Amino acid sequence: MLSSFIRPLFCSVVSSNPLFWLILCTINGLALGMSWPSVAKILRTSVPPRELATWWGIISAAVNLAGGLGPWIALSLFTVLSISFGEQRAWKFVLIMTGSGCVLSVLLLILHSSSRPGRDGRKMICTHDAGSSSGSTCLSNGLIQVVGDPQHTEKNDIKTGGSNELGLLRQWRKLTLSLSTTQRMLLCCSATVHLGSTFLRFAISNWFPIMLLRQKEEFGYSRGSVNSLISFYELGGILGNIFAGILSDVSVGRRQSWLNPRIPFILTQMGLASVVLVTVSFLVNTGVVRMWALLSMAFILGLTVFGTVSLCGVLAVELVPPSLSGTCHALTALAANVGAFLACSPMTWLSSQIGWPGTFMCSGMLGLLSVIPLCAISSMRRLRASSE
Repeated sequence: MLSSFIRPLFCSVVSSNPLFWLILCTINGLALGMSWPSVAKILRTSVPPRELATWWGIISAAVNLAGGLGPWIALSLFTVLSISFGEQRAWKFVLIMTGSGCVLSVLLLILHSSSRPGRDGRKMICTHDAGSSSGSTCLSNGLIQVVGDPQHTEKNDIKTGGSNELGLLRQWRKLTLSLSTTQRMLLCCSATVHLGSTFLRFAISNWFPIMLLRQKEEFGYSRGSVNSLISFYELGGILGNIFAGILSDVSVGRRQSWLNPRIPFILTQMGLASVVLVTVSFLVNTGVVRMWALLSMAFILGLTVFGTVSLCGVLAVELVPPSLSGTCHALTALAANVGAFLACSPMTWLSSQIGWPGTFMCSGMLGLLSVIPLCAISSMRRLRASSE
């Protein structure tokens, strides 16, 4: 978080050197990437299991809110500051004010943490035991576990090895030993969906406006209509994060044959997002879609894509004990970052080969393919449970 302040401060001095921009942006991305696993661990140890996805969705919705309001706030600040300082210096002050806001939020978090009476988050989680029943998903010690795949066995007494073992390797060893074979497969399949959903998230927000503007002369899409589409997409993301968390939390603790009660929500949202993206890309290419239909589809895409991203993070955190929740989330976030990378230069190269409509059709198909492993492992579990 502090890098969000340091980067604008230094860039205001060395903005003419692209190398400094590259280095500072890399440091900023590294710091932001480290913050999400920390947030995941705080939520995991401070929130009851039946409310975890809801609060996760609220925090994720705040990111969408910042993405929607941030450009307008920055533009307003730039307009006001340019009157007094000129356009050459106004944007530097905007960056410094943005970084200062990040530092202020960190200070508020530190004050809140120091004012808490004690680190009793884990105790609060442990009070929500719901017992266990054979062949079902249940709550135990604040974890959503698959009964029949023991997680709290002799593996809890993990030997960390000698003192010469690296901390990262020790943490990785703890993580692998704390997960059963089924849970490892579930984590890998969930990470695949996380990759696909994050790919769609950045592909739509970064390149969908470009596709519409390329079609401007032929089909009459204006810059204002493109901005409206992105606003509807972000609005759908805000509601999608919150609703996905609330609905999946309602299903926690119910007897069912799914490996995790959040899996059906992930599969449904990702499948719907892929189908809608393929459909809207085809309609834009043919020019038969009206603006109100385009805005509606953008809202549905935000509702489903961001909801899937949020639930994939929750699913990874719930698989392990609280002490390993940050590590487990970091692994699935790594897959998500791969998806974000694929939505950048590789996607522009593909668009130069087959055009933007064809690129988004392929993106929708890729998103649909990413749910196949998770759907397969869940179907195997359900068939096994029904046969028993």
